Amino acid sequence: MPHIKFTDSTLKTLVVDKTTWFTDPSSKGLRLCVTLGGTKTWYVNKWDPTSQKTRSVKLAQWANKGPHCRWAKEQVGKIAHDISTGNVRTREEKEVSQVALGIPTFRDALEQYIEHRTTARQSGRARMMEGTAYEYRGSFNKHLARWADVHVDELPVLEINQYLNAMQIDTPNAAHLAASVAGATVRFINRLCALALPIPSLLDGTRMKSRVQTGKLDMSVPWADRKAEIDAIKN
Repeated sequence: MPHIKFTDSTLKTLVVDKTTWFTDPSSKGLRLCVTLGGTKTWYVNKWDPTSQKTRSVKLAQWANKGPHCRWAKEQVGKIAHDISTGNVRTREEKEVSQVALGIPTFRDALEQYIEHRTTARQSGRARMMEGTAYEYRGSFNKHLARWADVHVDELPVLEINQYLNAMQIDTPNAAHLAASVAGATVRFINRLCALALPIPSLLDGTRMKSRVQTGKLDMSVPWADRKAEIDAIKN
């Protein structure tokens, strides 16, 4: 397992040709997993005296904004204490808990939301049109499917927001739709499961204006003359 210095400047330029685990000798117990696609994820390793084995706890994905390395290092002591005192659940235990609470995966949550919106509602509000449901699924499959199998209470909202904001630079309308899909889905699950999960959203909520919105009407031509021109056109 290669050793590096865990600093934000080092991690910003860190690339690998295959999934690689890194450690920092000055940060005992903290590990970083870097995938070929560039995803960097923090883990804390600690010997569990109860189970008599080393436990690995996932912290979060590294973010290229803010002092994220410092944050990760600060979490090591807390997670190590939780492992030592038996306050960390295994993956299997967490899966059982999520199922018991009815917490769905991101894709399942989207389908639950669409089903709710496309059926008759007791509130009397209009149902979601099939065309809108089709657009929501299409946007999800194109931009959010990488997190489809993640339970909504484990969604890497920071990573999703960074992806959406980067996409907004070139395709603001697509980014706006994807953010709307993600936000509506998580808000729905928050109400359905009585949760308080963070909502994925864009840093800049503006959208590209349509041609109708950006088109300028030449007001120098009197309305009467303009109407005469229109009436003269044969349908």
